[in-house]
Amino acid sequence: RRYIALTIQYKPDYLIVHIENAAQKKDGFSGKRMKTTKPDRGNHGFGISNIRYLVNKHNGFIRISPEENRFAVDIAILINKETDG
Repeated sequence: RRYIALTIQYKPDYLIVHIENAAQKKDGFSGKRMKTTKPDRGNHGFGISNIRYLVNKHNGFIRISPEENRFAVDIAILINKETDG
């Protein structure tokens, strides 16, 4: 069963994003690094590294939770109140 779930919340000082989708296996996960399991690796496998870069750039937090039938990513980004509004 395929699905994608996205939740975005604003809590004081943080933007919270939760993304979850169906996964057939967790073979691509090795410690903190992800590798695409798609056959055309030259054109895939950039998403998580791009997200990590942006989260780190904005003093955020990322947690990746691969499981047998789902893959979830939780992101929290600190909101700078001095630049709001």
